[in-house]
Amino acid sequence: MRSSGLLDMRAKKPKGKGKGKGKPSKGKPSKCASVSKIMDETADKYSCEICHFTAMGWLDSDMVADEDLIMEDIMTLPSEISDALNGEAYEECIANMETKAAKPYTKCMKEYSEEEQADLYEVFNGVAHTECFAAMFEEGCGAYMENTIAAMAGLGNYGSGSGSGSESGSGSDF
Repeated sequence: MRSSGLLDMRAKKPKGKGKGKGKPSKGKPSKCASVSKIMDETADKYSCEICHFTAMGWLDSDMVADEDLIMEDIMTLPSEISDALNGEAYEECIANMETKAAKPYTKCMKEYSEEEQADLYEVFNGVAHTECFAAMFEEGCGAYMENTIAAMAGLGNYGSGSGSGSESGSGSDF
Protein backbone atom coordinates (compact mmCIF):
# COMPACT_ATOMS: atom_id res chain seq x y z
CA MET A 1 0.00 0.00 0.00
CA ARG A 2 1.33 3.38 -0.95
CA SER A 3 -0.39 5.40 1.73
CA SER A 4 1.25 3.51 4.61
CA GLY A 5 4.67 4.77 3.48
CA LEU A 6 3.34 8.30 3.42
CA LEU A 7 1.80 7.86 6.87
CA ASP A 8 5.08 6.56 8.24
CA MET A 9 6.90 9.63 6.92
CA ARG A 10 4.30 11.93 8.41
CA ALA A 11 4.51 10.23 11.77
CA LYS A 12 8.24 10.97 11.98
CA LYS A 13 7.85 14.67 11.16
CA PRO A 14 7.48 17.04 14.12
CA LYS A 15 4.19 18.88 14.13
CA GLY A 16 3.94 22.66 13.76
CA LYS A 17 6.67 25.19 13.31
CA GLY A 18 7.46 25.84 16.97
CA LYS A 19 9.86 28.46 18.20
CA GLY A 20 12.83 29.15 15.95
CA LYS A 21 11.59 26.99 13.10
CA GLY A 22 10.49 27.97 9.63
CA LYS A 23 11.82 30.70 7.37
CA PRO A 24 14.34 33.21 8.71
CA SER A 25 13.07 36.74 9.12
CA LYS A 26 13.32 38.93 6.03
CA GLY A 27 16.28 41.26 5.71
CA LYS A 28 18.52 39.34 8.11
CA PRO A 29 20.85 36.75 6.61
CA SER A 30 20.99 33.52 8.51
CA LYS A 31 24.80 33.41 8.23
CA CYS A 32 27.78 35.44 7.08
CA ALA A 33 28.72 35.56 3.41
CA SER A 34 31.82 33.64 2.41
CA VAL A 35 34.98 35.61 1.77
CA SER A 36 35.03 34.42 -1.84
CA LYS A 37 31.46 35.64 -2.33
CA ILE A 38 32.34 39.06 -0.92
CA MET A 39 35.41 39.23 -3.15
CA ASP A 40 33.44 38.14 -6.23
CA GLU A 41 30.68 40.68 -5.59
CA THR A 42 33.24 43.43 -5.07
CA ALA A 43 35.06 42.46 -8.28
CA ASP A 44 31.73 42.59 -10.14
CA LYS A 45 30.83 45.99 -8.69
CA TYR A 46 34.23 47.48 -9.58
CA SER A 47 34.81 45.56 -12.82
CA CYS A 48 35.03 48.73 -14.93
CA GLU A 49 37.62 50.30 -12.64
CA ILE A 50 39.57 47.04 -12.48
CA CYS A 51 39.57 46.93 -16.28
CA HIS A 52 40.88 50.51 -16.52
CA PHE A 53 43.56 50.03 -13.86
CA THR A 54 44.69 46.76 -15.44
CA ALA A 55 44.89 48.33 -18.91
CA MET A 56 47.00 51.15 -17.46
CA GLY A 57 49.35 48.61 -15.85
CA TRP A 58 48.35 49.68 -12.34
CA LEU A 59 46.96 46.23 -11.43
CA ASP A 60 48.28 42.84 -12.41
CA SER A 61 46.22 39.70 -13.00
CA ASP A 62 46.43 38.87 -9.27
CA MET A 63 44.97 42.30 -8.39
CA VAL A 64 48.29 43.53 -6.98
CA ALA A 65 48.86 47.25 -7.46
CA ASP A 66 52.09 48.61 -8.93
CA GLU A 67 52.42 51.56 -6.53
CA ASP A 68 55.54 52.93 -8.23
CA LEU A 69 53.88 53.09 -11.65
CA ILE A 70 50.73 54.60 -10.17
CA MET A 71 52.72 57.38 -8.48
CA GLU A 72 54.82 57.91 -11.60
CA ASP A 73 51.66 58.34 -13.69
CA ILE A 74 49.96 60.59 -11.14
CA MET A 75 52.98 62.89 -11.06
CA THR A 76 52.56 63.53 -14.82
CA LEU A 77 49.12 65.06 -14.20
CA PRO A 78 48.54 68.79 -13.66
CA SER A 79 49.45 69.84 -10.12
CA GLU A 80 45.83 70.39 -9.06
CA ILE A 81 45.09 66.73 -9.76
CA SER A 82 48.35 65.21 -8.49
CA ASP A 83 48.14 67.29 -5.31
CA ALA A 84 44.57 66.11 -4.70
CA LEU A 85 45.66 62.48 -5.12
CA ASN A 86 48.62 62.84 -2.73
CA GLY A 87 47.30 65.15 -0.05
CA GLU A 88 46.08 64.74 3.49
CA ALA A 89 42.45 64.82 2.32
CA TYR A 90 43.16 61.73 0.19
CA GLU A 91 44.60 59.86 3.19
CA GLU A 92 41.62 60.85 5.34
CA CYS A 93 39.29 59.66 2.60
CA ILE A 94 41.06 56.27 2.52
CA ALA A 95 40.71 55.82 6.29
CA ASN A 96 37.02 56.78 6.24
CA MET A 97 36.21 54.60 3.22
CA GLU A 98 37.99 51.54 4.67
CA THR A 99 35.83 51.86 7.77
CA LYS A 100 32.70 52.33 5.66
CA ALA A 101 33.54 49.35 3.40
CA ALA A 102 34.20 47.07 6.39
CA LYS A 103 31.16 48.12 8.44
CA PRO A 104 28.64 45.65 6.95
CA TYR A 105 30.98 42.77 7.84
CA THR A 106 32.10 43.72 11.37
CA LYS A 107 29.75 41.23 13.05
CA CYS A 108 31.01 38.45 10.81
CA MET A 109 34.75 39.04 11.15
CA LYS A 110 35.04 36.61 14.06
CA GLU A 111 33.67 33.90 11.75
CA TYR A 112 36.63 34.26 9.34
CA SER A 113 40.17 32.95 9.73
CA GLU A 114 43.04 35.40 10.16
CA GLU A 115 44.02 34.86 6.52
CA GLU A 116 40.44 35.51 5.36
CA GLN A 117 40.28 38.66 7.49
CA ALA A 118 43.55 39.87 5.94
CA ASP A 119 42.12 39.19 2.47
CA LEU A 120 38.96 41.14 3.32
CA TYR A 121 40.94 44.09 4.66
CA GLU A 122 42.88 44.14 1.39
CA VAL A 123 39.54 44.24 -0.46
CA PHE A 124 38.29 47.06 1.79
CA ASN A 125 41.54 48.96 1.17
CA GLY A 126 41.15 48.47 -2.59
CA VAL A 127 37.56 49.72 -2.46
CA ALA A 128 38.69 52.74 -0.43
CA HIS A 129 41.47 53.58 -2.89
CA THR A 130 39.12 53.20 -5.85
CA GLU A 131 36.38 55.37 -4.35
CA CYS A 132 38.78 58.03 -3.09
CA PHE A 133 40.77 58.09 -6.33
CA ALA A 134 37.57 58.83 -8.25
CA ALA A 135 36.39 61.50 -5.81
CA MET A 136 39.73 63.26 -5.45
CA PHE A 137 40.50 63.03 -9.17
CA GLU A 138 37.19 64.71 -9.91
CA GLU A 139 37.89 67.41 -7.31
CA GLY A 140 41.40 68.02 -8.65
CA CYS A 141 40.18 68.02 -12.24
CA GLY A 142 37.53 70.60 -11.35
CA ALA A 143 40.18 72.84 -9.81
CA TYR A 144 42.40 72.36 -12.86
CA MET A 145 39.57 73.30 -15.23
CA GLU A 146 38.68 76.39 -13.18
CA ASN A 147 42.32 77.51 -13.22
CA THR A 148 42.74 76.78 -16.92
CA ILE A 149 39.58 78.67 -17.87
CA ALA A 150 40.59 81.57 -15.64
CA ALA A 151 44.03 81.66 -17.31
CA MET A 152 42.48 81.53 -20.78
CA ALA A 153 40.14 84.37 -19.88
CA GLY A 154 43.10 86.47 -18.76
CA LEU A 155 42.06 86.41 -15.14
CA GLY A 156 45.52 85.31 -14.04
CA ASN A 157 47.10 81.92 -13.67
CA TYR A 158 45.79 80.40 -10.45
CA GLY A 159 47.19 76.94 -11.00
CA SER A 160 49.19 74.90 -13.42
CA GLY A 161 47.06 75.81 -16.41
CA SER A 162 49.07 73.21 -18.30
CA GLY A 163 47.30 71.58 -21.14
CA SER A 164 45.49 74.75 -22.15
CA GLY A 165 47.38 74.90 -25.42
CA SER A 166 48.43 78.51 -24.86
CA GLU A 167 52.15 77.83 -24.51
CA SER A 168 53.07 77.21 -28.17
CA GLY A 169 51.62 80.36 -29.68
CA SER A 170 52.38 78.93 -33.14
CA GLY A 171 48.87 77.82 -34.02
CA SER A 172 48.19 74.44 -35.51
CA ASP A 173 51.00 71.99 -36.18
CA PHE A 174 49.00 70.20 -38.92
